[in-house]
Amino acid sequence: MTGPNGTPSSSAPKQESSAAPPPPTEHNQRSALTTARVRRQQRLTGDNPLRFSAVFNESALHRVIGGTEVTRDQLIHLMETADLPNVDLRCVPFTAGAHAATEGSFVLLRFPDLIEGVNSGDAVYIEYAIGGLFLEQESETSYYQGLFHKVQGAALEQQETRKLIQRLLDEKYK
Repeated sequence: MTGPNGTPSSSAPKQESSAAPPPPTEHNQRSALTTARVRRQQRLTGDNPLRFSAVFNESALHRVIGGTEVTRDQLIHLMETADLPNVDLRCVPFTAGAHAATEGSFVLLRFPDLIEGVNSGDAVYIEYAIGGLFLEQESETSYYQGLFHKVQGAALEQQETRKLIQRLLDEKYK
């Protein structure tokens, strides 16, 4: 499952935020979305796992959603996910200041070429409160590839990200 800015999250129930009303979805649709999140997460650990790279803002680590126990479990899950050889998690620290992706989050999807000579292309997914948008034009995906690399350059290295998460766990969630 993914959490703020696409970061992996545990299978703990998604807590409703008091800041905004829930999106106008039917119960069955919410259930289907939860099932899809769990299946996506399983793709990180199953046979032939997907490669996953995420860059997220440090604020995502500090925001308590669902109480301190749920937040602690989420941080532990991030640490476990970061240990996977196919996962690259990096945090943009507060000290980085403004960065290239302050406008909002996005997901860059890269697909393998399954048929020789046929380029599968990339896609960008931008989620908003009541839906999402897929961008597939090469000019759009190229822009977001460059943006991702810029933000990744502003982020902590993987080991430093792990140290930051561990420090939060030690200091706030013993």
